[in-house]
Amino acid sequence: VAASFASEQRSSWAAECLRELGTETVPALIGMLHSSDAHSRKAALALFKQVGTGADAALPELQQAVNSSDSKERALAIEAMATIPAPAQDLFPIAEAALTADDLAVRRAGAIAMVVLQKAARPALPLIIRALDDEDAIVASNAARAIGSMGPAAELAFEALQNRLQNGPLPVRLEVVRALGMMGEVSKPVLPGLLQILAEGPKELQTAVSESLGNLGAAGRGVLPELKTILDLGTPDARFAALDAYLRLEEDASERFPVLTNRLADVDTAVRHLAMDSLGNLGRRAQPAEPQLFALLAAPEDRSEALGVLRSIRTSDVELLTGALTNEDWLVRQFAADRLGQLGARSTNAIPELQKLRNDKEDSVQRAARSAVRNIQQAARKKP
Repeated sequence: VAASFASEQRSSWAAECLRELGTETVPALIGMLHSSDAHSRKAALALFKQVGTGADAALPELQQAVNSSDSKERALAIEAMATIPAPAQDLFPIAEAALTADDLAVRRAGAIAMVVLQKAARPALPLIIRALDDEDAIVASNAARAIGSMGPAAELAFEALQNRLQNGPLPVRLEVVRALGMMGEVSKPVLPGLLQILAEGPKELQTAVSESLGNLGAAGRGVLPELKTILDLGTPDARFAALDAYLRLEEDASERFPVLTNRLADVDTAVRHLAMDSLGNLGRRAQPAEPQLFALLAAPEDRSEALGVLRSIRTSDVELLTGALTNEDWLVRQFAADRLGQLGARSTNAIPELQKLRNDKEDSVQRAARSAVRNIQQAARKKP
């Protein structure tokens, strides 16, 4: 199989075979690194990225490949060392040198290695900050990721991240937003800028902003009032992102509840569904929202989500459940009948409506109604 890499036509087949074999391929791949054929060497280096953990035995050869005169081989070797990954003391000087290389592929590999090094890359922080302005979006994006992986220890990079937040390609700005979310209190001065993106877009960054605000924890809770304003005045995308951020930051269920019930009337389906999902997580504390949730059962686009929440909060409003027995969806009728039966004697007034379901077109609804009537009557007889 390894010999097949000498042939361009057969190399894809050989690569697939070796990939499936995993770490068992390491000796063969090491042998290929000593080949006089450049194509075979590069193919082996590329496959080391597939093998990843478990290829430590190849590190000496990979370190030699880093010194190749072929920039493509150098880049592949660095990426392979980052994937394994090599010990930080070996990988760091290689990544540091690569990050300032003239060759684009090598610079990209150096930036990827810095991400893998995480806090061990901090001595190279000035170089990584400079890479934020690299003309190549992949290098700049990975520089931002490397900074984010250091967390608050990368405070020196804050000003550069702040400057890059509003300028540059979207992929770079996306990673800048994520990096800022990992820096804790350090990121407080940039909260207005993050809120502006949340309110105005672009859409591609709004989700990342909500995640970053959530990651800031206590440092981000000061924006809760601004998030409520966006919920009232923003576009659908902005409202969804603002609600997502709000839910990540606000831990008090009593504060969450009115915000969520207000969003049940939102004109945007995605916002309503996010609010419903979150209400379901409140359990019985969300029961005061039952009238709104039952009303949403009338809308086909909301029915499944509303029904799921009503199950989660174990609704116990007999009047509302009785009304749901006439819903057009048989799943709702069955749920209402089942729940009324579980409530026992409290559901006595619902028996006439339950008896009407004896002729329902769905057998499962008929069975649920008969069972409910039986349970209610038995419970009523036991009641003192």
